[in-house]
Amino acid sequence: MKMAGTTITKQVVQPIIGVSASITVGGDWVAKWVLTWPDGTVLSSDESALSDVSLELKMGYLVMRAPGMLRLDVPVEVIEDAPEAIETVRFGGGVAKAVDEGAWAAEWFTKVVGRPVRLLKLLHADAL
Repeated sequence: MKMAGTTITKQVVQPIIGVSASITVGGDWVAKWVLTWPDGTVLSSDESALSDVSLELKMGYLVMRAPGMLRLDVPVEVIEDAPEAIETVRFGGGVAKAVDEGAWAAEWFTKVVGRPVRLLKLLHADAL
């Protein structure tokens, strides 16, 4: 795509760690979210129930769909700056700061997976 002399490169990415669905976007959308069990452990990518989740980026929202479920829309550009809302997540041998996407997202993924799950948005160093 070309806009006023600027070229935007589109790429296929997986924005949610543990969900195999991908989207085609411009910019850095790789691993913006992570799914965790209530104890903070990250779900593995072989969680079979997640294979039916589809993703789409639409009008500033990450739109998630799964069979038998209403869609879930999560805003992509909200930055949480309240220190009490930020938590630490451990995965892949490292740690990251994250913010819980709330009860609706947790309930949606809990129904998809069949066990309690949380959706967390990873904060990059420049967002802290």
